[in-house]
Amino acid sequence: MAQANTRIMTPAQRQAASDRMKAMHAAKASARVSGNDGGEAPEAHPRAAAATAERRRRKGTGNKARLKLSIPPHLENDPNYRCYWAADRPGRVQQLTQDDDYEFVTDTQAAADGRNTGSGTRIERHADVDKFGNPIRCFLLRKPMEYHREDEREKAERQQKLMTAIERGRTPDEQGETILGDGAYVPSRGIKINHGDYQP
Repeated sequence: MAQANTRIMTPAQRQAASDRMKAMHAAKASARVSGNDGGEAPEAHPRAAAATAERRRRKGTGNKARLKLSIPPHLENDPNYRCYWAADRPGRVQQLTQDDDYEFVTDTQAAADGRNTGSGTRIERHADVDKFGNPIRCFLLRKPMEYHREDEREKAERQQKLMTAIERGRTPDEQGETILGDGAYVPSRGIKINHGDYQP
């Protein structure tokens, strides 16, 4: 019976063989990463390149785009409408869309390029959960800017009426009407309110 031809290696030879094996494994790993035998990476397929460019475009839209309830810039800067996210709490969306002048914004209206894209569905976002763990949705609404400015003027007039009643020394209700008559307490030094002179 023939004996196996064994070769006894010195420690230096074993170390050299180990280094060669490590170099060979590193070269194979480099070839797997580059997609060939260690040369330059092959040219990407056009669809893969387009998908990569699209991912880069979405990443580069800024920190605001990653906010949960961010409004697309072309809608936020639209001078004709005022946009608002409304939580789907009982009666809130109905109040804004039926009792006020807000309307739902659809994905067709939100198309940045102005083309007739999308299915016309309402834009909504998952905003949070309630105390029972149920999801809270928010709908994107918009109101004509003319109506919004008119509402803001009315609100400012009500606020001014309230402040006038306070400065007179009367106790007003929410509409600015006097709750108490002339018997209401007014400090002996009178009431004086300074506007815009706050000093930190």
